[in-house]
Amino acid sequence: MTEEVDAHFRELGRDTVVLYGCEAHICMKQTALDLMARDINVFVVVDACTSMQVQDRNVGIAAMRDAGVHLTTF
Repeated sequence: MTEEVDAHFRELGRDTVVLYGCEAHICMKQTALDLMARDINVFVVVDACTSMQVQDRNVGIAAMRDAGVHLTTF
């Protein structure tokens, strides 16, 4: 996460993010970990996430769950 994005989150006074998107095992996972490192609660909408391979998606979601991300559905 860039310093500008981090500063924007701080200005908003938010401590929770709902995350969804593509490449769950790479982009989403790294974003979730970056947010958690900044003490931001992360919720991932698992039925709104994908990767090119289903196995990659499932591994990415499991890794986020194991790191403490909250999983939810739409």
